[in-house]
Amino acid sequence: MENGKFQILIIDDSTTFIKIAKDMILKHISDVQVWEAANGMEALRILGNHEIDLILLDVFMPVYDGFEMARVIRLNDKTNKIPIIFITGSDPNKELESKVMTLGAVDYLMKPFTDIELTRMIRLYLRFVKWEREINSKLDNKNIELKKEIEERRKVEKTLLELTKKLKESNLTKDKFFSIIAHDLKNPLGAFKNVTTLLADDFEEMEKDEVLEFLLLMKDSSDKLFSLLENLLQWARSQQGLIKCYPTEHNLYEIANNIVEIMQSMADNKKIKLKNNIPVELKIIADVNMINTVVRNLVSNAIKFTPLGGNVWIDFERNGDKVTVSVNDNGVGISEDDIPKLFDIGESHSSLGTNMETGTGLGLIMCRDFINKHNGDLWVESKVGKGSSFKFTLDLAGGVPEIML
Repeated sequence: MENGKFQILIIDDSTTFIKIAKDMILKHISDVQVWEAANGMEALRILGNHEIDLILLDVFMPVYDGFEMARVIRLNDKTNKIPIIFITGSDPNKELESKVMTLGAVDYLMKPFTDIELTRMIRLYLRFVKWEREINSKLDNKNIELKKEIEERRKVEKTLLELTKKLKESNLTKDKFFSIIAHDLKNPLGAFKNVTTLLADDFEEMEKDEVLEFLLLMKDSSDKLFSLLENLLQWARSQQGLIKCYPTEHNLYEIANNIVEIMQSMADNKKIKLKNNIPVELKIIADVNMINTVVRNLVSNAIKFTPLGGNVWIDFERNGDKVTVSVNDNGVGISEDDIPKLFDIGESHSSLGTNMETGTGLGLIMCRDFINKHNGDLWVESKVGKGSSFKFTLDLAGGVPEIML
């Protein structure tokens, strides 16, 4: 950020597109400065002289195409953390989606797009750029305080090792956080996009009642998307120790059913049967935002690793004053050697789904952290080729558990 403004760099060989995109951004976002580069050399000069916060990068350009440009940016220590949003043309085979993510992009946008689509995406990532800087500043201040305490009190080696481990985990979480946003928001955004596409394509042929029905679906989808974003931001705050887990009584069936509704479109695309077997009357003690996030991630993963025509179902088992919730599938399964890696933030374990879906590997770590805050456990039972069952425990309604900070 320079002069109190976010710095955005647009790299595209079309001056017409740059002007259009720049006008869109400046019209809707006031606290930004937009830089223009028609080729790779101009882009590198700007990156060398300015603190760029976000890059919009065209895929197809002469000399340096977008892929080569992204590799150069990622190899430079000064620029390798800058979020990149690829701008691409039509991609009916979905090949670009997978490729751009492997090059370190946080997202991509298809041409043509509206100013609302562009500025909404930019605002989202600028928000997390700001959040990352605040985290870095707090970490820097914390490091200074720790060094002073170490010098003054000569703390024992065990304390130093524990603090080093926490700082390492914090940095790993920060580096992967951009990816989890794309991972969690992609599915409900896809459903929203499908509804808006149908409405736009068939508007003239629709009756008033049909249009209203689609509008209500869009409203419901947007409400859920907003709620999802709020939950993710809340989790980010929890990593800084700013929020606590406050369990209260909730209906587990309603929680699971809401997730099924959100994920139904994703399941339908793969002809997967998605079922909620939780009884209507079952109530739990939990922080509803955290448990929503846990169930949503587990169901999304189950669909991702289940082939066409498979089954995904949410089930339960009472154990005294506890309930074991399970998200099950008959998908590809997980090898015994890979299971421990799923919950280790230091490991990079993220496989492509049965339909080439991508992920970050951070979702399960977040789920484990949230369940631990409920004094519960989260584990997986799986066999390669047979499927997986992700299980976690919660307290049944009847007594509020001790809060874990």
